[in-house]
Amino acid sequence: MSLPVTTWLVAGLAVLFLVLTARVIQFRIAGKVSLGDGGDPILHRVIRAQGNLVETAPFFILLVFLAELQSPATWLLGVLSGLFLVGRVMHGFCLAFLKSNMPLRTGGMLLTLLPMAAMIVVDLAIVLR
Repeated sequence: MSLPVTTWLVAGLAVLFLVLTARVIQFRIAGKVSLGDGGDPILHRVIRAQGNLVETAPFFILLVFLAELQSPATWLLGVLSGLFLVGRVMHGFCLAFLKSNMPLRTGGMLLTLLPMAAMIVVDLAIVLR
């Protein structure tokens, strides 16, 4: 069974995770901090960028995976996955690479939460049909 939307989504999120992890490592080495953030507010932001991705991505991946297993409507799953990925990039970039850019961060969270809410509806609609 082929799961192209889930595959592309996981690959894209994995690339983003590697970029954010490299950023955390870069700041840990520069600040000589092995655990925690060492009281460095910039390192704290970078860690949270990575952590927020890890906290949100698994739920969305699972929602897409379950829908793709049960429904042929891959175009909708692809659109929602693309929006989610763009949102995660916006949010991660804002926290890990910029000092402050609230519109980018806010937009990133909107493009994270709205597709997730839509995927919940899609999954429930598939089950309840």
